[in-house]
Amino acid sequence: MNVVMMSRIPLGMFYSYANVNTPIIGQTDSLGQTQSQTFTNNRMWTVDVLVNPDYEFTLTGLHLKAGRGARNEGWRMGQVNLLRAQLQRLMELDPNRNQLVMGDLNTTPGSEEFNALLGEQSDLTFVDPLAGTGAFSHPSDSLFWRIDHILPNQQMTPELVQTSVEIARPLNDSDMIAISDHLPVVAEFVTTEQ
Repeated sequence: MNVVMMSRIPLGMFYSYANVNTPIIGQTDSLGQTQSQTFTNNRMWTVDVLVNPDYEFTLTGLHLKAGRGARNEGWRMGQVNLLRAQLQRLMELDPNRNQLVMGDLNTTPGSEEFNALLGEQSDLTFVDPLAGTGAFSHPSDSLFWRIDHILPNQQMTPELVQTSVEIARPLNDSDMIAISDHLPVVAEFVTTEQ
């Protein structure tokens, strides 16, 4: 259930959210206190990918809380708020920073959590390159919805090869479901910087 990254490219600073306590938005205990959690934040991280001396980007891998209903949605919203605050701090250090968020967000396009992550009314906005395509990624043997995403920020979007973004089908349905109940989302980027 964790998020893992393997890279042939050198990595820089690694940010872990594992020990951070996040509120479960809209959920209170019997005393009226906002509920919070630290159980799934270990499935979120951010790392600087050092492609070469002249180019790097920040990659965030996510596996947000699963499940439907107000409690799970509030749980995810707390995670999204934490993540956006950290990514905004990184943008303040470098306003031209390329950022890429990807993973199993357990939320569909158009949901409150998804829209909050995109940040459409803020200085830090991410783009859903599969918006409006009707592409689905889950479950891999009977596709129903898209909860797996690759989201570049506006600074990185020009480097995205638009025709490269797709839900991959590397195996037939029965073999795929034995490996994962999610299909991979793939994309190619070509740097526009030196």
